[in-house]
This record gives sequence, structure tokens and C-alpha cells, in this order.
Amino acid sequence: MNYNSLFFLLVFLPASLLIYYGVSYFSKKNVIAKRITLLVLSLFFYCYASGFIYFGVLIGASLIHYLFAYLVSKSDKKNIRLTYMWIDISLSALTLLFFKYINLIAGSSFTIIFPLALSFYTFQSISYMVNVYKREIDSKEVNILSYFLYLFIFMKLTQGPITEYNQIKEDNPSVEKFYQGIIRFAFGLAKKILIADTLALVVSLTLGNISTIGTGLSWFGLLAFTLRLYFDFSGYSDMAIGIGKMFGYDIAENFNAPYLSLSIGDFWRRWHMSLGNWFKRYIYIPLGGNRKGTPRTCLNLFVVFFLTGIWHGSTLNFLIWGVYFALFSILEKLFLGELLKKNKFKFINWLYTIFVVMIGWVFFICPNFSDMGNYFKNLFGIIGNESDLSFIGIFTFKVFLAVLFGLFFSLIYPLIKPKISFLAKENKVMEVIKAISALALVVVAVIFITSNNFSPSIYGAF
Repeated sequence: MNYNSLFFLLVFLPASLLIYYGVSYFSKKNVIAKRITLLVLSLFFYCYASGFIYFGVLIGASLIHYLFAYLVSKSDKKNIRLTYMWIDISLSALTLLFFKYINLIAGSSFTIIFPLALSFYTFQSISYMVNVYKREIDSKEVNILSYFLYLFIFMKLTQGPITEYNQIKEDNPSVEKFYQGIIRFAFGLAKKILIADTLALVVSLTLGNISTIGTGLSWFGLLAFTLRLYFDFSGYSDMAIGIGKMFGYDIAENFNAPYLSLSIGDFWRRWHMSLGNWFKRYIYIPLGGNRKGTPRTCLNLFVVFFLTGIWHGSTLNFLIWGVYFALFSILEKLFLGELLKKNKFKFINWLYTIFVVMIGWVFFICPNFSDMGNYFKNLFGIIGNESDLSFIGIFTFKVFLAVLFGLFFSLIYPLIKPKISFLAKENKVMEVIKAISALALVVVAVIFITSNNFSPSIYGAF
């Protein structure tokens, strides 16, 4: 069940809100009743989206993980707690690796479908266990209701953000927060449907003709993917944050204008921030971070980005993509970062960063060496062949608007957003305009959905 499906928009979300606030009203705001209600809704969401078999698998795994967390919370002996923790973490990691790589190992003899949201679920399960071990979660709070709600709460289940337990356990509903949630959800839906899904058609056409398209279309296709990936994923994050606010929950931000970054390090502090924070806290810092000298820091960076590649997919291109960003991160740590800081012409820093990022997306989208090689040859004019595809056939008015708005909202709007937000607070008319715009965007998005002009989210595969 995608957030951009008609069933979710017109049935599940409105019904869930009515049920949740109905229970809240009639139970005199009983916290336990509200949590049980939200958990039941979330479990229905996952079962409907993934199917009963994988729903049962994840429920069984969650019961095992909870048992280990409970044992850790009740034990006073550090070595026993440490043993239980590592057993649980190993089970989580092995389960994730099994589903990611079993099809690759087995070949075409059989196929196992990757369970919905397993990567996000696994990382949150591991972080919960570590938090319990470190006593960052009080033993009195280690109960099965809170644990299951933390893992399965539907507004962040499928694509994150990857949250800490303490970021999601309490609700604080208000009319103002509900209004903010509707606005945030509407604009996130528009980003996904009107920009990302429109550009998905361009990406599909260019990727389907890698061996024949010329330089111009190759760069245009890469630009389309660069914008599509950002608006697809950030749109889903916005919708998740918006839904959370409707239910009274504050969910962490996941993007901060990443295409305005002035270095690769800066980019990864702005892109998929919850994943970056998870790797920093649970991998990079335990390995020693930057506290054990430059060589060790470089090794730690390499490990983090190598694992980031593994997390994203089982094919070799994702490992190459992870190593690619590891190399630039290491170069910046060694000397390039200082050069970028001293450079007074920040536009050059931006050009360097956006170029490296866009080239990196080639590894992300091309599953094999042949496609990678052909795409790079196309980009730099080595092949120079042209297929029947042309800008006339691809660059429609709708695509033009998607690119225009994509560039505006990724590069210009973040710079003027503080001023606009200030004016909106001082001017009620601006708030009315924003509300009307949000409603209009939802209507247009629904029209696009009913015309089948939408595609599944890219990160839904992870």
C-alpha cells in the first residue's frame, strides 16, 4: 500500500484518523487505548501491503527480537547482556543478508521476494537493542506494545525515516500540528506524483536505450533521474512526516536541500539524514570515528560507505556506488576538504559536488558493467549514436514543467524558504494561499493517479 495509492488516500488514511481520534475521544485520551489502536492500524497496513506470509514472518522475527531485548533489560550482568545483544544483532543482520542475497546466490532456480521495508525494520530493530543494552531505554519501558508500535507504526514503516525509539514513542496532537501535517503531506504527495513520476517516464526511456542515445539525451536522462530520485524519496519522507503530525507524532527530517551541498561530506549530511545518522552512531563511532588518526578514519569511512552500498542492494553496482562515495569522502578528509573550505568561489564547490553526485547516480541506476560503460561513453561523447528518441519526443510541456519545478524546489526554494515562512507567519493571507494550494495539489495529484500516471517509489525496493 503506497501513500500515493487511491486506497490509502481515500480510504485507509481518512478511516485511520477517524478511528484513532474516535478512540481517543471515547476513551478519555487513554494512552494505552490509542497505542493499541495505532498498532492495529499499522499491522493492517503492513499485512495489506506485503501479504500475509511476510507479515507472519516479520511478526515472528519481532517476537524473537523482543524476547532478547527483554532479557537484556532485566539482566544486571554486563557479559550476559552483551551476549544476548550480539545474538540478536547477528540474527537481524543475517536475516537481512539472506533476503538480499539469496536470489543472487541461488540464480534462476527460484526467487524469494524481498519483504517490504525489511532494511528499515532491521536497522530500527538493531538500534532498539543497542539502546536497551546501553540503558538509554528504561527497563520499565521495554514492553511489547511500545516495541511493536515503534517498529510497525505505518507512517514511517515502508521508507523511513529511520528513527530512534525515543523519537516516536509519545504523541502530542493539536489542531495546529494536524494542519501542518495536512500541508506537509500535500506538498510531499505533489513532489512524488507531479515531479518524480513525470520524470520517471524520461528516465525509463533513456535507460531503455542506453546503447544508442547520444550525449545530449544521456545528460538529460541523468538530470531527470537526479531530480526524480530526490523528489520521489523526499516526497515520501514529507508524506511520512505529515501523517505523523496528523496523529500527533513528530518524525525526524530526512533531507535538507542536498543538491545545494558544497562538498560530498556536506551532501551526505543532508541526504537521507536518518540513514547517515544511523551509520554514524552504530558503525562509524564504534569503529573509532575520527579519534584514532587519519588512516583509521579513512578506513572507517570506507567501511561505512561500503556497508551503505550493501544496504541499498545486492547487485555489484551498489557496492561500486558505495566505494565511489567512500573514495571522495576519503579524499576530502585527506586534503580536498581543506581546499574546498579555502576556496572563495563557492559556486565551483557546488559544481564539483553536483557533478560527483550525478556521476555517482550512474552506478546507482545501471545494474551491470555493460550499461555503466555505455552510459559513460554516451555522457562524454565517445559513442555519439542517436536513436529514434529525440528531445522533441521526450521533452513535452509536462516534462518541461517537472524539470522547471524540480530545479526550482531543489535549488532555489530552500534559499528563500526562511523568508517565505516568516512572511506566512506574519500574514494570514499567505496561510490561506498555502492551504488552498495544498488542496489544489492533492486534487491534481489524485487526477494524475487515476490516469495511471504514477510509478512505485524507488526506495520501496530497499
